[in-house]
Amino acid sequence: MAEGGGGQAGRRLIFGPGTIMGIVGAVIVLMVGYFTDQARKPATEGSAGPGGAPAGLTMTAGALEWRPEPALILHRAGELRLKPDQRRGVEGLNTTWLERKAALRARPNGPDPDADQLAEDERERSWKAALELLDPNQRELLLRLVTSRPRPAEPTSSEVQDR
Repeated sequence: MAEGGGGQAGRRLIFGPGTIMGIVGAVIVLMVGYFTDQARKPATEGSAGPGGAPAGLTMTAGALEWRPEPALILHRAGELRLKPDQRRGVEGLNTTWLERKAALRARPNGPDPDADQLAEDERERSWKAALELLDPNQRELLLRLVTSRPRPAEPTSSEVQDR
């Protein structure tokens, strides 16, 4: 084919405005879908951040229920002005609770309602024992701290223990 032929060799591919708008629209739809999906994902235990479980809370059945753990007191130690002996006591209770929780969850037979109830009982005992280490003013302050305002994302029990 000579110079004036109808061949494709010299032709450039140019997208028209409709094609560009279609591509931009598809990208926007995909991004909105992705971020909406991320926002709807349930929080999992041990996560912290937007939508994550705050420190000292246990996730159950995909719903956030306030089930405090000793780590919550450790996370608020500065605000509560814990004395060194109080901190050591709460750290010991938290360590024992975390070990017991891991042992109960490590059962090879899958979900066990009895183990779940044992874990819940152990968590509650640990929490009450940790509260007993606080003086009445500290308990009152802790209650105000966790109920008076939305709780921001806080570190998990294991993150508090690593400090």
